[in-house]
Amino acid sequence: MTAVSVPPSWGASGHEEIFIRKGVELRKKGKNAEALAEFEKAFEVAHTPRAAAQLGLCEQALEKWLSAHLHLSVALASESDSWVSQHRETLSKSLADVASHLARVEVKGTPADAMVNVGGDVLGRLGDSPVVQVAPGPTQLTATANGYVPFKETRTFAAGETSVVNIQLAHVDAAPAENESQPVAAADVSASPTQPPIQESRRSMVGHWIGWGAGAALLGAGVFFGVKAASHADDARTAERYSKSSEDAASTAQTLQWVCLGAGVAAIAAGTFLYFRLPGETEVAVAPSLLAGGTTVNWQGRW
Repeated sequence: MTAVSVPPSWGASGHEEIFIRKGVELRKKGKNAEALAEFEKAFEVAHTPRAAAQLGLCEQALEKWLSAHLHLSVALASESDSWVSQHRETLSKSLADVASHLARVEVKGTPADAMVNVGGDVLGRLGDSPVVQVAPGPTQLTATANGYVPFKETRTFAAGETSVVNIQLAHVDAAPAENESQPVAAADVSASPTQPPIQESRRSMVGHWIGWGAGAALLGAGVFFGVKAASHADDARTAERYSKSSEDAASTAQTLQWVCLGAGVAAIAAGTFLYFRLPGETEVAVAPSLLAGGTTVNWQGRW
């Protein structure tokens, strides 16, 4: 399977185009693993549909089915990108091939506000009937809601199949202590209305630690890019001849500096909010989402 090679779209950045061209040339030589690194760089600097498509095609060739499905889906979600429009048929066929190597799982049931987790990833609320692609083989499914017996089960899915999992959570008060007829035992009902004090429960929470840790890392990255921006700007000022590359590098580093600093402050603020405002029974999860316009971090929880 070869990479699609066409002139760049008008929205492509200079760095993105360099990485994509290198990746395409490596794929033509059969060096897919090396090409993957170039396409990842292209997608990192510019989350364009074209970069996502080239990355997904390379992942397909390397049989990285889950990530290939994600990136090809991101590319095909674009309705306005001319490059994607020109190659939509090819990309759609590639996505169908990738999907044939995965299992499609749809989760339904009650209560609607139960949080669903599939394969270790937060999928959403049960009432939204979330759908996810999973790798063939055993996959763990869990669902939790306040006042209900937690659901936990491992099921095996086959490539190419579509499965509907129906989850009906039982109320804690209505559930027997030992119910052998239920596929999943009420392993732990410590989340009953009798709870330890909030101050003690907070010790088990991880949401605020995630926020503080991510904030500290982002602030560190902001400082790093600030130093890089100053260094490139100094190179541009002291060079004997005008250097556009140094000026561009300084501008890019400065932009990344402020983005990281802003995101770091927001993450620390979110962690502080979670620590002081959310009760001990609150469940918090962080899930990354890739969109055609960029990468976001979703904080999900219930309280």
